[in-house]
Amino acid sequence: MKAKPTRDSLRKTAIIIGIISTILIIISSISLYYFDAVIDKQIAKQIPIKHGTESFEKWQKIAVPLTIKFFLFNVTNAYEVINFGDKPILQQCGPYTFIETREKQQIRFENNGERVIFKEFKYYYFDQSRTNGSLDDMVIVPNIPEIAMASQIISKAEAIPQLAEFLYGILNAAFHISDTSIFGKRKVREMLFEGYKVKAIEEMEKIIKGIPNSPIPFESPLRDNLFGLFIWKNGTDDPESLDWRIDTGLADASTFGQVHSYDDKRENTCWRNSYYCNTMLGGDGSQFPPGLDLPAGYENRLLEAKRRKNKEFDSLLQFEHTLDDISGKRRLYVYNPDIYRSVYLTYERDTEVRGIKAYRYTIPDIFYTSPADAPENACFCTKAPEYDLNEFNKKFLAEHVNSNNNHPKNFVELKNLYKNSFPPQCRLNGILDISYCKKAPVIISAPHFYKADALLVHSVEGIKPDAKKHKTYVDIEPRTGIVINAARRAQINIELVPHNNVAPFRTLQQVISNINNNYNSYNSQDGFNNYNGLILPILWLEETAQVDEKNANLLKSKLINKIKLFNGILLFLLNLSVICLTVCLVYLIFVKFILKRKDYDKSYEDDTLPKKKPIT
Repeated sequence: MKAKPTRDSLRKTAIIIGIISTILIIISSISLYYFDAVIDKQIAKQIPIKHGTESFEKWQKIAVPLTIKFFLFNVTNAYEVINFGDKPILQQCGPYTFIETREKQQIRFENNGERVIFKEFKYYYFDQSRTNGSLDDMVIVPNIPEIAMASQIISKAEAIPQLAEFLYGILNAAFHISDTSIFGKRKVREMLFEGYKVKAIEEMEKIIKGIPNSPIPFESPLRDNLFGLFIWKNGTDDPESLDWRIDTGLADASTFGQVHSYDDKRENTCWRNSYYCNTMLGGDGSQFPPGLDLPAGYENRLLEAKRRKNKEFDSLLQFEHTLDDISGKRRLYVYNPDIYRSVYLTYERDTEVRGIKAYRYTIPDIFYTSPADAPENACFCTKAPEYDLNEFNKKFLAEHVNSNNNHPKNFVELKNLYKNSFPPQCRLNGILDISYCKKAPVIISAPHFYKADALLVHSVEGIKPDAKKHKTYVDIEPRTGIVINAARRAQINIELVPHNNVAPFRTLQQVISNINNNYNSYNSQDGFNNYNGLILPILWLEETAQVDEKNANLLKSKLINKIKLFNGILLFLLNLSVICLTVCLVYLIFVKFILKRKDYDKSYEDDTLPKKKPIT
């Protein structure tokens, strides 16, 4: 029979277990503290774009196909708009759905592998099963190339008054001979990828060439004189597929995918001389640098920086708007060459996609705010007078701000004065005018004028903004920067401005007058009733992608589940060690104080009791 363990041996065992538990607690705590840093370091090693790696293969050709849906607006009362000045009534047609794949080609590395140069080609495959209608559907839409041609000719006529009569004459002749008005009837396939011959531009070329010693040259700006919203963009025929130069993340994982130049240019040239508007920031939006959470204490440092910055503001409305994000998550930038600018995204909320936790990022409201309301957007107003807006702001503040307390005397009045210094179009929220960059009166907005001024929604019938349908968002796995779900939504519009010297544009004044007269609530608001134009929607698109089950499981098995497992093991060891240490301490305290006291009481009791004589 085994001997019972003595009290001393139990105490020694408890001490040994306690020491081991303490060591495990220290090791587990240190491991947990540095666990994230170690994982991030390992991810940073896997991220860089290098030949022969899994990262390169997934970057070169996106594994998950994208879906792009086109919705065209059919003008159902074009005759009434042209002849009677009625408000346009729009019918949304579609969606016309395509599967989109992307592939990077002509890849070459430079700067010891720290940068990569490539062209990206997109391929579109029609998906009838998810289409409402047919590509042969007929729609009545604005004649975009003809309107763009008219806009250019009108600008030349205004710039050279002595040629105005001549220019207006040949423009009207081209419209008359080609029997072209503001609207035309087209097939959906022609409007999208196939294109159609533009008769008015052909006639304009013939007229100019038939005039001896013509004072102005004219050649069709269109390749083969064909126009389509996405013509030449399907596959390798795309002449606008220019060189991207991005960081591979080899030198610094935080710069992974960030654009260094596009078309060998470090910045755009079509906006005002501004770092904010012209600088190319961010990547192409297909993936982001790893690590979306900002370092601990960042928010406090950022708030302190804001307080310091508030004392140094020299732009009028920066009392209200700042560029920093205090959500504790990184601000993300995407460069979009189609709109000639970078767009930034901010954290909205946590979400989950196929069991993967993610951060949802969206375009902030400031993106949709008019240049007149947000000084940081002022450089996007190309129609403003030619002066330095920053210098204007400084001068304006010097004249209208009380020098004693450095705050506006009447901020509302001051705000209105500042706003009125911009042309009417630059006071409209929710639009981006890229006409100067595109050489055509094209306006970009969110679908159905989501986040735009109500005047734009009221200008046409059939528009119903809805955040669920028309908001852009992207869901990103925060540790790796991998996009697991996204929806990019945008609307292409054209600006129509009345002009008495161009026949098709004469009745537009009646259209605009009728719209303004029927919307009296805006007539009382400064700026809106001064806008003498009509922004007419043509098409909106929705580009979506979501990680499939296979790739989601791959991500979980290779990274997320392993992180959970190791994190769980460390937490289990820590908790078990704490429990064991607690039990040992309790036992040692029990032995030292409780049992020792009992032994003392027992010995005392034995000494005081009378001893019995042994029986003989």
